[in-house]
Amino acid sequence: MLCDEQGDICAYPAQLLSRWISFFGDMEGGIRMSEDHRWTIWRDNLTELRQPILDYSLAVLPTLTDLEIAHRRVPSRQLSGLDQLPSELCNACPTELARQTYGTLLKLAAHGQAL
Repeated sequence: MLCDEQGDICAYPAQLLSRWISFFGDMEGGIRMSEDHRWTIWRDNLTELRQPILDYSLAVLPTLTDLEIAHRRVPSRQLSGLDQLPSELCNACPTELARQTYGTLLKLAAHGQAL
């Protein structure tokens, strides 16, 4: 049972969702915004943080072995993060995920957005 801001019990899933969103938003100082607005902010930040000159060594990136070990260390039955990658998958396919992760990191580093 969860009550809304007026003290009435939330009877519908939409009310519960709205209450939890406002609770965590207040706790973390967040605000609600549309998906379009979030994309706009993200693109603006990419433009602002773009690095025109890249002088990085690939040695700063983790190796495939490092990434595989990191995937193996993910505890099973852990909630998925923003990547929506189930923890069970990390344990089941660490080698394949390490290859995918390395490619992504390499692209991010090449575009100047990761480091």
